Amino acid sequence: AIRRAARLSDGLFSNAPGDTFVEHVGWVLDECAKAGRDPASFRFVHYSILLPGPSRQEAMTRYADELFAMQWKYDDMEASATRSLPPPAPPAAGDQRGGRGPRTVLAGTPDELVEQLRSIRDGAGVPVDFVARSYFPMLEIDDQLELMRQLAEGVAPHV
Repeated sequence: AIRRAARLSDGLFSNAPGDTFVEHVGWVLDECAKAGRDPASFRFVHYSILLPGPSRQEAMTRYADELFAMQWKYDDMEASATRSLPPPAPPAAGDQRGGRGPRTVLAGTPDELVEQLRSIRDGAGVPVDFVARSYFPMLEIDDQLELMRQLAEGVAPHV
């Protein structure tokens, strides 16, 4: 699918882990060369959950319930297609039952987040745009606004 995208689409929007994303960029570049396509005409976008905090562990702990609720929602999509309304609330976070977890979570201080994002871009060797998954419906509004402020002020201007 990624090689086909290189031939037929305008870009790649991916939430693959950083090393996998870099590998996929290589596939796109290889396919562009085979097709005689200028890779500058292709847009690369990496999408990840960004969690600012005093450390990676503290950020992961702080947002554990929100990550669980988000992943439960995705894991429940197939079952929800045939279930009548109203939708059920997610189970308690402690009742995780071995879900697969989010694909790409970057967490840490704003400086560490910037470093992680730059590492992805450097590994790709091409311009990469970043999209942050940073909205969590279960998060109180003041906490949501603080998370977004930290990303807007501490991360976005540096990548």
